[in-house]
Amino acid sequence: MVHCCRDSGISVPPVLNSGKIDEKYFFDMKYVHGDNVPHFLNSEPINEINSFINKILSFIKKNIDVSTNSVVNQVLLDKIKEIKDKLKDPRVSLIIDSLSDHLRTNEVVLPIGPCHGDLTFSNIIISRSSAGKVLNFIDFLDSFLDTPLQDVVKIRQDTSFKWTLGLYSGALNNHRMNYVFSFLDDKVDKFFRQYDFYNVHYKVYQIINLLRVMPYSNKEKLDYLINNVNIINKF
Repeated sequence: MVHCCRDSGISVPPVLNSGKIDEKYFFDMKYVHGDNVPHFLNSEPINEINSFINKILSFIKKNIDVSTNSVVNQVLLDKIKEIKDKLKDPRVSLIIDSLSDHLRTNEVVLPIGPCHGDLTFSNIIISRSSAGKVLNFIDFLDSFLDTPLQDVVKIRQDTSFKWTLGLYSGALNNHRMNYVFSFLDDKVDKFFRQYDFYNVHYKVYQIINLLRVMPYSNKEKLDYLINNVNIINKF
């Protein structure tokens, strides 16, 4: 995967230490000084923002190119059952029951291959070098399913649902940010429409992605996520 980053003009800080604590794997990466994505999007010209998203799209495309297709229905069914058992929220149960019915009657074939795993804007740092701005990917995650679609839904978790903005405490130009995020989301969506798996399965996988975030959300964020899932819950 690192070579796909490099081929797309993206840097990955070296891992300084790794191991297990209480049977859980960890790794420490070298500190990178730079801008967070909300600050970058709030201050940089559109050509820099365009270059930023093009590098991310290139990274995901290269991972799609080396992936192989596989039927993943049972993996998805097992995951959403796990979420249902954790949350025990009747609103979530209704969503998952509908999703389960869909997964039992419609084959889901996805590209299985390398992915970042948690490619939200929170895990991208923009640093500067003599050659210009550098995108740095940090905090890779071992996902329950290794598919490049995981990175697509995570990017759109930000461009469409503005997840990272909700975690940002700095001052932003809201009018500008709404324009920029709309521009980015439209570009991401149009780019991946070239792939059948995206056109057919994006909504299902995005719903699963948002469901996976719910167990770690407070009541306000949970309500926000459920509302958004209900909006896109049409297969």
